[in-house]
Amino acid sequence: MSFLYLFLYVIVCILTVCSVVSIIQFFIDLRRCSALRSELKELINRAKLLDVPDPSPALKEVEDNADTN
Repeated sequence: MSFLYLFLYVIVCILTVCSVVSIIQFFIDLRRCSALRSELKELINRAKLLDVPDPSPALKEVEDNADTN
């Protein structure tokens, strides 16, 4: 019986470590996405300053999404 408990304890420890790593990765990705979002806004503002005559519809959609976030 003690072997079974030891095995279950090891499994629980492994799952706990995986969960903690997953949570840490989530916050790292969240921060990275925030940084990318600010870079995208800066790029859109620079494109506006260049006075591009006819931006593509995809750029307009990205701009609208960046303004709402």
